[in-house]
Amino acid sequence: MLETANTEKLVEAFQLYRQRLSLGLNRRVGLFGTASFISPLIGLMGTVLGIMRAFHDLSAAGAGGPAVVAAGISEALVATAFGIGLAVIAALFYNYFTLTARHRLNTADLWVLEIAQLLEDHGGKPVS
Repeated sequence: MLETANTEKLVEAFQLYRQRLSLGLNRRVGLFGTASFISPLIGLMGTVLGIMRAFHDLSAAGAGGPAVVAAGISEALVATAFGIGLAVIAALFYNYFTLTARHRLNTADLWVLEIAQLLEDHGGKPVS
């Protein structure tokens, strides 16, 4: 098959392969990007709700001290830590998979260029 294939058709076939490879590699990467963006916001929402709870508990108790607001503040801190932790982990996965996909696509591009150059150098004859 390589004996009769011209360079343009081979490059075209590899470009289609590269597009399919790109779709497969990048299919779920966006999930990690979205998670790294949204998780701090969810943590912030938990923080706000925890502080609201602390103030509610303080107002319900009438007079109070640290014991009255401790549960709400603890809830707020846990939500903040969870949101930040999830964002960091998601960002690490996003960057890893993005770089891996980019590396594989660049490798496929180099293969196309090398094979096209070999075909041009040998005039479409089999390389021995």
